[in-house]
Amino acid sequence: ITLTAADVSQVYGDSDATLSVTASANGLASTDTLAEVTGTLTRESGSNVGSYDVALGTGTKASNYAITFATDNDAYEITPKALTATASVAGKTYDGSDDASVTLSLSGLVSGEDLGQTVTASFDSVNAGTRTATIDSFQLDDGTNGLEGNYTLAAGDITFTANTATIATRAITLTAADVSQVYGDSDAT
Repeated sequence: ITLTAADVSQVYGDSDATLSVTASANGLASTDTLAEVTGTLTRESGSNVGSYDVALGTGTKASNYAITFATDNDAYEITPKALTATASVAGKTYDGSDDASVTLSLSGLVSGEDLGQTVTASFDSVNAGTRTATIDSFQLDDGTNGLEGNYTLAAGDITFTANTATIATRAITLTAADVSQVYGDSDAT
């Protein structure tokens, strides 16, 4: 008989999906069950996003069959977990640029994991005042104990807690330089 591992998937961090196989049309003897032939099904070890092989166990009636089974089947897939994020923008002192500092707070991470982030953002003006920030680009990075490849974050899943911040005026001190002129000469500069 030919046994084929059924394609199944799980989202990263969720419980393992149930494994199963199907038998070819010529099938099993009427007194046998598929579980008696396959034994306990297992999958290749691993918890990160990717494809894994499903393996047959040792069924009590397996020796009664000439079994064909593709062992390199990649029938088990772990897919990325979707995240959401809230963004917050920090104010700054006028520096002549529209660069904004935005931090993402990620929701949906597997317990105990964290990720790094690289966010590029800009204000709607370089001038002092209350300004609106937009995210130009973002990237998740591996954290100290989390792999970015196990997660996805779409731009539409980021919301600002507040997308405005203040570009504060830059304090400067101007001092007039001492100059002199001789009476009747042109003004000094």
